[in-house]
Amino acid sequence: MVEIDFYYPYWLATEVRSLHEPNVSYLRMASAKAVLSDFVTRTRPEFLTRTKEKAREIVTILDPLVSAIQSGASVSMTPEEWGHLLHEIEEFERDLQKESGRLYITCVENQRLLTPYVLIEKIETAVAPKTWQYMSRMARREMEESGRCLAFERHTASGFHILRCVEIIVREYVLAVTGSLPVRRDLGHYIETLKQNGAAEEVTDILNNVRRNDRNPLMHPEDFLRMDDAISLFNLCLTALDRLIGDMEKRGFAKAFVP
Repeated sequence: MVEIDFYYPYWLATEVRSLHEPNVSYLRMASAKAVLSDFVTRTRPEFLTRTKEKAREIVTILDPLVSAIQSGASVSMTPEEWGHLLHEIEEFERDLQKESGRLYITCVENQRLLTPYVLIEKIETAVAPKTWQYMSRMARREMEESGRCLAFERHTASGFHILRCVEIIVREYVLAVTGSLPVRRDLGHYIETLKQNGAAEEVTDILNNVRRNDRNPLMHPEDFLRMDDAISLFNLCLTALDRLIGDMEKRGFAKAFVP
């Protein structure tokens, strides 16, 4: 995924187009060189590769001119040099047009109160600070994936990942209270083990709710989450995570994440 600031292409185009003007000032050349250099280095190497090659060639032409002006030297361009610069600019614009035609740009919208910024970049703010503090690397990874899937409206995938996140924390709780994981890999069995080992009722109740009404049905291929289903499940699982880790912390079983 490549983030795009919509002002950036406008800025780039404005600076490059200014080089077409007769008697363009060297100040504009310096500005165009700066934005083209930024364009080459800012984005991923595989993004608009041919266009970047042309941008480098233009920078190569402008660089000695701008450096000479900045050092106080007198600079002039021959008609041939000017013609070469214009040719490279036209090649840059042509390649940009071709490569831009093959770009897919997705605009993501809020999922109710959940913003794309939270879902994609700051998912840790969706849970209580202490919940994130005690979440393991595996659990964090699943929550991050769930948020991204929800942002891009892959609703069933979001459900899978957030359920996996909850199950990871459940397994870690079982391991903490019993010293080992049961041979039987089953969420219902994990919940019963927690119940037998003193987990709070509010924890086991919400986990059973998630298991019966959401996790088990979602394991069947005919079940498909719509937006409202996915958001409700995501929020329910966030509550489950807060309760799970809150109970673990209260009982001295929570371990702070170590990067």
